[in-house]
Amino acid sequence: MTPYTLTLPIQLQQEAEKLAALQGISLDEFILCAVAEKVATLNQRNDDRGLSPNEIANEYDISEAQVTD
Repeated sequence: MTPYTLTLPIQLQQEAEKLAALQGISLDEFILCAVAEKVATLNQRNDDRGLSPNEIANEYDISEAQVTD
C-alpha cells in the first residue's frame, strides 16, 4: 500500500476513532474500509447507469485504462 497523509476535522476524527474502537480496528483500517465502501458504491452506481469505461474516465478525469484495470 502507498502511505497517504489525511487531514480530518477534529470532530470527524474523534467520531471515526470511537467507531473504529467499537469495531476493534485501528483508525487507519476504519478509513480504509470507509473509502473502499464509497468507491464500491460509486462503481455500482456507474454500472447501474450503464456508463462506458470512456464515460466513466471522463466523469472522474482519469484515463480509460485506469477504469478497466
